This record gives sequence, C-alpha cells and structure tokens, in this order.
Amino acid sequence: MEFNKNLFINATTCKEKAGTLTGSDLPGWIQGTVLYNGPCGIYDYKNMTVNHWFDGLSIMSSFKIKDHGKDIIYTKKFLNSDAYSDNMDHGKAVRAEFGTPGLSEGCKQPHPGRKGSIKPPSGTFLLHRSPSTDNFTPKDATDNCACNFYQYGNLTMASTETAFDRIVDPDTLETQDLVDMSNLVNIKTGRPLRDHNGDLYNVAASFVAGLKYHFIKFPRPDENGSINQENYPNDVKFVATLPTPRFPHHLAYVHSFGMTDNYLVFCEQPWVSNMIKLTNCRSQGKSFKECLEWMPSENNRFYVIDKSTGRNMEIKYMTDASFYFLNFINCYESGEHVIVDIIAYDDPEILNDMYIETLRTSSSFTGVAHKSKILRFVLPLDYQEDHIDLNGGKWRDATAIRAHNTIVLHGSILTDRKGMEHPKLNPNFMFRKYNFTYVVGWMHSLDPDCYYANAITKINVETGDKTSWRADDKYSHPSEVVFIPNPAGTSEDDGVLISCVSNARDQNKSYMVFISARNMKEIARVEFDETIPFGSHTYYIQQ
Repeated sequence: MEFNKNLFINATTCKEKAGTLTGSDLPGWIQGTVLYNGPCGIYDYKNMTVNHWFDGLSIMSSFKIKDHGKDIIYTKKFLNSDAYSDNMDHGKAVRAEFGTPGLSEGCKQPHPGRKGSIKPPSGTFLLHRSPSTDNFTPKDATDNCACNFYQYGNLTMASTETAFDRIVDPDTLETQDLVDMSNLVNIKTGRPLRDHNGDLYNVAASFVAGLKYHFIKFPRPDENGSINQENYPNDVKFVATLPTPRFPHHLAYVHSFGMTDNYLVFCEQPWVSNMIKLTNCRSQGKSFKECLEWMPSENNRFYVIDKSTGRNMEIKYMTDASFYFLNFINCYESGEHVIVDIIAYDDPEILNDMYIETLRTSSSFTGVAHKSKILRFVLPLDYQEDHIDLNGGKWRDATAIRAHNTIVLHGSILTDRKGMEHPKLNPNFMFRKYNFTYVVGWMHSLDPDCYYANAITKINVETGDKTSWRADDKYSHPSEVVFIPNPAGTSEDDGVLISCVSNARDQNKSYMVFISARNMKEIARVEFDETIPFGSHTYYIQQ
C-alpha cells in the first residue's frame, strides 16, 4: 500500500535517545536490553537500489531498560561489516545478497578487512578444526548479519545464513570481530537454539565436497571464563550428518529447525538451491534467489536425530503435501511421539512480493493465496502396523500412516485465520509442552484486512483461541516480541511482552510497547522522537 512505502527507505542512526514512558511503571524484574535486527538499513545507494528486502544492509537497534521503565535509552547503528564497507565504498551492492547480484568476478575488489588465505586476518574468530580447503566458503560471501542475535558465553553475535557472524557490543552496538565458520561448513541458519543445559545447536550444510546437512553443537562454555580468539571453542561437535539430500544437485533452504529435550528436528523442504547454478551465479551476474527452485510435486521430509548419540531415527517421515516455511514455533515430546508446530505457506510466493519496488508501489499483499498458517505434525518414534493412524486420533487430524518404511504425515491446522509470522513463546517452555504462542503480522500486515495486521496476537495452540493487542492505527507495525517471564510466576503466560512498533506514516512516532502476556492488555509504552526501522528478529539480554 502507498502509505507503507516509508517502511522501506534508508534508515538513520541515533545515539542514546531517551524515551518517554506513559502508562504504569514496569515490574522491577524487567531490566535489560532489547536488541532488534533486520535488513532495513540501506536499500538505496549512489549508483543503485537493491532488489529485495532481504538485501538491505543490517541496522541494529538497542533499547536499554532501567528503573521500572522510567529510563529507556535507544541507540541505532549500522552493522560495520565488510559488506557495509564494500557497498559504501562502491556506491552499490558488491557482495551477492539474496535477490541482488554482486559485482562480477572481474570487477571484484575485496575490502581489506577480509583476506583470502586459510589463516584468518587479525580480528577474526576462526573455529579451530582441521581445515579442509575443499570446504572453504568463497571469500566474498556476505557478512551482512541482518537476521538475528544470539549469545555464546560472554559474546553477543549478529547472525546471517552464510558461514560468517559478527560479534557486537550490546551496550554500544559497536561491531567487533568476525566469526568465521568456513572451515566447518558453507552455510548455516541464522537462528541457533540453546537447550536448557546451555549447549548451542545449529543446522548447517556443506556443498563443495559433496552435498551434506549437519547438526553442529557448541558445548556450554565455562561460566567463569571469557571467550576470545585464543580459546574460541575448538571442540565444536558434528552431532550428526544427514544422508545425501534426496534432490540431486540441490540443497533445501533452511531458515530454522526444531529441538526437544532429547531430539533435533530437521525439515527438508522442496524449495531448494540448484548447486550448479549457485556455483556459477557470481560469474553469470545472478543472485542467490535466481538459483532457488520450487518443486511442488515433492513433499517435505522430517528427520529426527537423537541429541545424545547423533543417531538418525530410521523412519522416513514424509508429509502428504508440500509446503514452504521460514519458522518453527516449537517442538516437544509426548510419550513416544514428537510434536512439531510450524508456520507454513502453500508455496514461497510471498518472497516475490518482497522486492523493494513492489513493497514501495504495490498493494499485492491484499490477497490471501500465499498467507501463512500454523500446522502441527505428530511424528511417532516407534514402528507399528501399516495403514493405520499411528497417532491414534489423539491430535485432531494430525495423522501418521505407515506404509512399509515410510510414515506419511498429515498436518493439523491449529488456527482458522491466516497471515501470521515470527512466533515467540515463554522461553521456559521452549522444547517442552506448551499452550501459547505470540505472533505478529510482519509482511502480512501490509494487507490492512489481515487479521494479524497492526497487532500482537496470543494463540492457544490447543484450542485455537486468539486474543490480540491492537495498535492505534493501520500505520503501526509491531515487531516480533520478546517474552520476559515473571521469575516468581507459576503459569506459562505469566510475563511481559515487549515489541518495537514502527510507524509508516510518521516515522518519528515509533514506540516500544509492554503488554501483559496473560490478558494482552497494554501496561505501558515508551515513545521516541526517532524512527524504529521495520526489521525482523528481536533478542533480550537480562541484566
């Protein structure tokens, strides 16, 4: 819609802007920093405009919360990555991003911050594993870490989906060292998961010496130790390497994965990278998206891995219909079953509506054909008879029918309304049985008729009931929430939600809102005379 185009213009930075609190004081246990990231920093350069929303440079926002919310300080900075330096030097995108090609090979002038040798440059954290040059990621792969944040020990990282992450100072948002995993893998998700033991897991892939998916584990760091270049973990473990992908010369796109207390869950979707095209994309002036293919005749496959042994469950789990997805909601165990909740689309068509020109000029989000839904799949862990529902009808219409060595899964739709994204829940209930998830409309909010537009919605995944907090107008777009549980709470929904609300009409009317996770009533808001960019994922650091 025309009034939303201001969400997709170049961002500005600010330093330590104080907000104005209205409403009630916040509980004393809310004292920390909210981080907000996204590819919403720079779209327009001197010599070009990037093609896709995912191609914008990262801009990071930090909100320090003190004194019951009376003291909230907002800082906003660009991630000072090599990609940022290269692009600003050239006045155009240099490194290939999702929808925008990089400079052709003959024109490439790498920024001096990145060396092409096996030995990492000064200021680089390299995972210390016997390096194989066959697995090195191309030196011009992007470090535009615009996806998310995560912590490992005393380090805070901005993440992306290449082999590189960037360490940032959460207090000042200064960009620090590069984390280089290219001697382990070629690509990974930007959304690692930390289990309740403190171990960090991620899904990655390698494609130079054969196509492989991997689960990797970063063991819990010493609580008393400080991590630096010399002691960055050299005991990173490959928990499991999955069988060769079922699509010849193709790797499935992976944005997220699932985990329970005892299992890791991977979903191989039929939206895949053609590795032959990807190998030649830079020399042919193509973007990564041009190397992706949708295979609607192929269905999704789930893999379940035992966390303690790395054993892949010898069951072939196939869905009865194909779907595209970005985000898992949660996974948990129930007896001899693994329950998987995921936000699914019929196809990846939504990404075609996220080209910058489309976002600035079109109202194409008014359709419902490619809006998301919540699907629940129930995966039985033991073998039983053929041609009967192995789930025994316990999970509505989430069925599992075995035929020889394959179990065909039918997903149950948990809500009657489509168009949600960025699910969050009480972190104490991650990987375990839960009842509530909290979602926003994200890009679907550009359709003002979407149920989740301009709102934060609590969904009971057992009953489908929904309760929403709604913004004041159709110009206000809440971010993915952070859920801060009450440390003395006894119920799952005893806590406070925090969201950063961008305003498309008047960018200087952005604010941060605090909402009761139980009744979805607004507790307070903090207004800033400063733009909050329309980003992707949020992260909270408790003080």
